[in-house]
Amino acid sequence: MAGSGAGAWHRAWGATWGRPWGGSWRWLMAPSLADLGFAVRTSLAAELSLLIAIWMELDSPQWAPLSVWVVATASRGESLSKARWRLAGTLVGCGAGVALIAAFPQETGLFFLALALWIGLCCGCATFFDGYRSYGLLVTSFTSAIVATGAISQPDHVFDVAMARGTYIVLGIVCEAAMAALLLPGVRGAARRRLPARLRGLADRVAAGVAAPA
Repeated sequence: MAGSGAGAWHRAWGATWGRPWGGSWRWLMAPSLADLGFAVRTSLAAELSLLIAIWMELDSPQWAPLSVWVVATASRGESLSKARWRLAGTLVGCGAGVALIAAFPQETGLFFLALALWIGLCCGCATFFDGYRSYGLLVTSFTSAIVATGAISQPDHVFDVAMARGTYIVLGIVCEAAMAALLLPGVRGAARRRLPARLRGLADRVAAGVAAPA
């Protein structure tokens, strides 16, 4: 009963404010219930990650909510895939940044040459992949640059810089995943139940297109 009342209120709001603004601004003036839920869920996850980062007394706590906003998408599957490849890219990038500083602690010229070659290699390999695999390689490249250049003046602190960077990313990913699991507990089962009907509909459209006269 409450759900039907909320739906009726939302439809009335959309009819009142969505129509005068037209299609270009409807997403702002009369967003769908799914869009509102996504915005609330992501905002709560970002605030939670920021509070935890401040409680942990991290030097740059703003990186934690930024990670939430980066990995959050309207689709749970896409969010998990993006988070997985961002985490993998971050870990490899942190390791590469530490290795570059350790290899060239006093040779600035060789350090920047090696860093440029590493970034070029990551970006070049990214062109051979699509989707979030390519994104993971790009994350590796700029994470290496952030960690290595952040410790170039104090090479002894490179491990601390890498640990801090990894902590921000992991914290943001965990908060986003936890909030989604808490507020959307049955999304996986619902998606599996809808999948057969969608596949049948797709097969029917393909069959109709093949049977249609040229």
